[in-house]
Amino acid sequence: MRPVGLSRAALGPGSSLVPVAPAREVVRRAAELAKQMMHEPKPETVAASLTAVERILLFCIDSGTDWQKRSRITGATVTAMAVRGLVEHDAVGRLTLTVEGRAVLADVLKAD
Repeated sequence: MRPVGLSRAALGPGSSLVPVAPAREVVRRAAELAKQMMHEPKPETVAASLTAVERILLFCIDSGTDWQKRSRITGATVTAMAVRGLVEHDAVGRLTLTVEGRAVLADVLKAD
């Protein structure tokens, strides 16, 4: 694969140009591969490990409650939940639950 920004002349005679995927696509593919390679914990295990604030965030997102004004949830909590794969931003920029996040919330509701 050729480095970004080099022309065929800079690579030398006989070299071929290889299309370079956009950075977002590369990151998305890498994330999917990492997810497949990792052992994913069961929703029951994740639900049991959530703090009260993390549970409140899941409830707020699912119910459409403004979590920034109504509760004292910090940005660090949101980031931690995104890293865990439970929440994500939609096309408009609002937080939404992922499939895994919905499964964990369902388990939280079932347990209570």
